[in-house]
Amino acid sequence: MTPHARPSKAAIAAVAALGALSLFGGWIVVYGRGFYADLGKRGKHMVFVDGAPAVLMAVLQLLCAALAFAWLLERCMSTRAAVGLACVGVFMPPAIYLYLAAG
Repeated sequence: MTPHARPSKAAIAAVAALGALSLFGGWIVVYGRGFYADLGKRGKHMVFVDGAPAVLMAVLQLLCAALAFAWLLERCMSTRAAVGLACVGVFMPPAIYLYLAAG
């Protein structure tokens, strides 16, 4: 996108919804210490996924949220400030929660 192009209100709403839902999904994985996955057609049971796959899923969800919020914040501040604020705002609360829950 060129610096002079302004995104539409629908695009801004879509990116904000993506960021909010990704943040919510990441917190569900962090708070639940994992997530349930459906095996699809192969079985009728839900499987609880924890450990490294759950950490990867939480990081991917939170990364998606940080990118969405950085894009939204970039409209009113510099790129570096927007990325820094979005990363701190998205990744610090789960890190603090996990630190306090562990000790």
